[in-house]
Amino acid sequence: MIVNLELGRLAKFHWFDPFDPATEQRMMALAPLLVAPYKGSPYRIGYFSDNEVGWWAGALFSFYSGKPAANFTKRRWVAMLSRRYAGDWRKFTADFIPPPDVASWSELLNATRLTQMRPGGRGILAVREWTGIVAERYYTLAEKAIRAADPDALYFGDRLPIYYDPAAVRAEARHVDAIAVNYNPDAGDGWIAHYFWAGLEKLSGGKPVLVTEWFFAADENRTGNRNNGHLMK
Repeated sequence: MIVNLELGRLAKFHWFDPFDPATEQRMMALAPLLVAPYKGSPYRIGYFSDNEVGWWAGALFSFYSGKPAANFTKRRWVAMLSRRYAGDWRKFTADFIPPPDVASWSELLNATRLTQMRPGGRGILAVREWTGIVAERYYTLAEKAIRAADPDALYFGDRLPIYYDPAAVRAEARHVDAIAVNYNPDAGDGWIAHYFWAGLEKLSGGKPVLVTEWFFAADENRTGNRNNGHLMK
């Protein structure tokens, strides 16, 4: 068996403050408790740190743009942008629309309204960089916590959904023994998208891939619930 620990969710990594030192402390403290029922078991192969985190790039960027200055991750967000644009506010605003009346990096740090991409700019490159930074933080802490709690176990990441984010895969590959992904058939005849696997291979540098979920849906579940047609049946 491979156990899903829900480590990031329980430690409040996602959508809180990943770069707060307290986040690392919570993950390090929780991991031994979560692996305790399985550590040393001959049936235990390893762990998923979470399930289908998603790594929605635009949402990650927007969410932390609206956090207050006291948030450690908001500070990291502003520092990333300032470095990327070499401290040039005009270059930044060529790619992004800051909140009204925000005209400097210090004001951006204190702003709690959303920063938006400017149409026609190259802001998406900064959005992707930010995704990689947050994902790197997650996989670094998850690997550290899980390997300290159960050194003999393997680590398989957070079970990527079918819409994996390239920046997150690059970050993950440096920390896992194999990449776990959930993949469901694309067509009734069982056809699969070969580019999906080629993308994972290229992004991860050839890391092994473990398919940890696949299914066809039934017309009616054992609960009596009827599927509404959005799943392959």
